[in-house]
Amino acid sequence: MISDTASYLAKLQEIQNSNLDTIFLQTPNEPNFVIDGNTRQITIPTDFNNIGVINDHNAETIYFEIDRYFDNEDLNNHICIVQYMNANSESDIYPVVQKDLSIDGKLIFGWEISNHVTKFKGEVKFAVRFYTIADSAFTFSFNTTIATFNVLDGLDVSGTISGITPDVLTTWMSQVNTTMITVNNDMIAANTSATNAQTSETNSATSAQASISSASAALISENNASQSLTNIITMLGGATLDITKTQAWYDDSLNTKETDTIYFIGA
Repeated sequence: MISDTASYLAKLQEIQNSNLDTIFLQTPNEPNFVIDGNTRQITIPTDFNNIGVINDHNAETIYFEIDRYFDNEDLNNHICIVQYMNANSESDIYPVVQKDLSIDGKLIFGWEISNHVTKFKGEVKFAVRFYTIADSAFTFSFNTTIATFNVLDGLDVSGTISGITPDVLTTWMSQVNTTMITVNNDMIAANTSATNAQTSETNSATSAQASISSASAALISENNASQSLTNIITMLGGATLDITKTQAWYDDSLNTKETDTIYFIGA
């Protein structure tokens, strides 16, 4: 939105410097908005008093007609814009790019009506300007008086639609997608369970091996203790030492059984 003179002039300068491609075309056979260069008034055809319906977008292009030469000045050599204010007083500028020079001495150009123009129902004000800017100042400026047309009200149901019933193909595709998601989730769960089972098996084997190692270490400790006791008795008096004990046994199938070790000492 253009809010002050400086921003307005900057916008016009931007449009002039943008080098917009001009489309030369043969305009359709319909009434034109005729601009009188002397009175500067725009005559609107009766068929266009209502230009469209609220929220229309690029559905209508209106065409203006003006004498190409004004006081020996070729208007086609200048930038042409349509300045407008929609029904909510929001203003903007439309740079003209559609031109028709097929009729000698006439300049015909189009304004494609966007949804910013038709954003609100009610009266839209507009005017046409030809201009050239140099050193941030107008070197040429030709303006029309203000003209108006109406935007009609329409039915906006975007916020009230509860839902659209899907067709058969859409329903079938949805069911297939749901089934595939379920199958995929089941496969992931199965893979996870298999991985956990393998991990548990590995942990069990590791634990069993650890038990065997611990039992072996205990047996070595017991043997060491027995030898130490014998050495002590010998040091004390050189008595004869008879030691018997019941040892633990181990099964290669990872099952273990250990009994108490009892020492019998006799002279």
